[in-house]
Amino acid sequence: MKKENYGVQGMHCKTCEVYIESQFKDIKGVTDIKTDSNKQTLSFSTREGTNTKEIIDEINRRIKDSGYKINKEVKEKNSSENIPLAFVIASLIMLFFWGLQKMGIGNNLFSGELSFTMVFILGVVASLSSCMAVVGALVLSFSSIIAQKENFKSSMIIFHVSRLIAFFILGGILGVLGSLILLTSDIQLVVSILLFIVMVVLALDMLDLFPISSITLPKTISQKIFNTKKVGYIFTPVLFGIATFFLPCGFTQSMQIQ
Repeated sequence: MKKENYGVQGMHCKTCEVYIESQFKDIKGVTDIKTDSNKQTLSFSTREGTNTKEIIDEINRRIKDSGYKINKEVKEKNSSENIPLAFVIASLIMLFFWGLQKMGIGNNLFSGELSFTMVFILGVVASLSSCMAVVGALVLSFSSIIAQKENFKSSMIIFHVSRLIAFFILGGILGVLGSLILLTSDIQLVVSILLFIVMVVLALDMLDLFPISSITLPKTISQKIFNTKKVGYIFTPVLFGIATFFLPCGFTQSMQIQ
């Protein structure tokens, strides 16, 4: 057996690894397929006489539309290349909220009772603010798995509808509990600080400055979903849609606490 090593562009999480590995399941003469999203590498063993170039060309043809590419050269990630852009974006966001504060919007937002109009606006903003580090990773994980299935569109529709229903029902339950249980300002401050710390750690992870395990589907579960043709069953997208309620971004969690 001959050991082959390649670089893979576009891998970001464990689901990416499972997706790349799944493309080799019907390729004869290839064994011990292993991928590493952190190092952006692919390795496998081939029998003597196997045309590796044809295999890689075929796999690249399959994964091209999904944003992946296998190269002979292994390129290591540059952890610092995104820092300037991240700094600029963070500065613009801080400037935006500073402007809101100066206009008095920030002070009036959480003072007194919120009108239904303001609640609706906050709901729209919260629904659009689901961060890439938390629920975004789960959504990408799920969508990349079912992207190759025949019932992809119906599964995604069920997923998003179940997410809306889950936020409506579970959010209503939180509202009822909130009317019965009054959180002190000290408790709200502590929770906000904890959320801030979590968001900072996740941001450092996305910049590869402080790598941690991303919130994605476990690799064993992803493999089972990839290998089954019954992923279109209603239960699976509904389950993941409900799960997003418990993995919102810091802003959405602040709304839940409020």
